[in-house]
Amino acid sequence: MGEEAQERQKRYRRWICETVPEWEWKLIREAVQRGQLTGPRKFIDEVESLLRIRIELRGRGRPQKAEK
Repeated sequence: MGEEAQERQKRYRRWICETVPEWEWKLIREAVQRGQLTGPRKFIDEVESLLRIRIELRGRGRPQKAEK
């Protein structure tokens, strides 16, 4: 990708920006802000098991109450 570290970093950054779609960047940013993971259920379960905390990406707010 380049002989010098700066050139490799520049090319790698450009490659990542060109290959990751904007919706995925949004998902990653939101997960980072919440301190949560994104990915397959198996991956999330393994990380949660290792860390012994819940860190999956969840929707905003409380679930709605069921109507009676």
